[in-house]
Amino acid sequence: MAYIKDVLQICPYFERTEPIIEGLNKFSIDKLIIIYDPDLERKTGENIEILRKEARNRKLKLEDYSVNAYNMIEICQLTKNIIDSHPNYEIFINLTSGRKTQVFGVWFGAIQRRKRIVKIIYQIQESRKFIEIPIIKWDIGEKKEKILRFFNENEQINYQKLKEQLKIDKGQINKYVRSLIDENFLKKGDSKGKYILLKKSNLLINNNINKFEDVEFPSLSLNAIEIFNDLQIELQKNLKKIKLGSNEKAIFQEIKNFKRKFKEKLKTDHF
Repeated sequence: MAYIKDVLQICPYFERTEPIIEGLNKFSIDKLIIIYDPDLERKTGENIEILRKEARNRKLKLEDYSVNAYNMIEICQLTKNIIDSHPNYEIFINLTSGRKTQVFGVWFGAIQRRKRIVKIIYQIQESRKFIEIPIIKWDIGEKKEKILRFFNENEQINYQKLKEQLKIDKGQINKYVRSLIDENFLKKGDSKGKYILLKKSNLLINNNINKFEDVEFPSLSLNAIEIFNDLQIELQKNLKKIKLGSNEKAIFQEIKNFKRKFKEKLKTDHF
């Protein structure tokens, strides 16, 4: 008999309780974790107590963590710690009810543990529909990934070692290295044969290779956050043009375009 995992929903929370409660209904949640700022919560009444009461009524496990809503680094790290401490759960992330800074922190934390995430969701306020937010990853191929692993531990190129690892010749190695430079994962050092990983590479390595130490959140830079924010505004405008509930295909196409544009913009930016 297959083992059925419990389901966990992680939610940044600022003000609106309805999207969190509706997320509980939609995905049959067994455990709810709320990340909130107690200082902000005092200003918005006692809404968080509504969530605690809802969890009690449903006999759900509940944990809540208080953290400054503007400390994205701490929120990112907390999210990763929560995910790591729940290895036997299927994990959903519901971003609807958080402030932007909370949302970015949780979202980037989830990206860095993307293999553990089932879905990242957001509820459109007008239609109350849940849409899926992309879990960004870069697929650069096995050989390029191995070259990045090599330069994560060595600054100086060693063709003999790389030929043994990759089973390809020197010309092909140079081709892959040039490609990684063009894609802003790698740059030439100050001497012949020396190469340096760009911070974007550290993010990719961290996401794909669990044994590597976590990339620090600041390496994502505010530039990545600004890109996401601009595209999110564009996505919301485009969704409003679609008659709500009438064209699901068009809605999903807009989300697909959002993911494509975000990946393209990240590729052109040095972190």
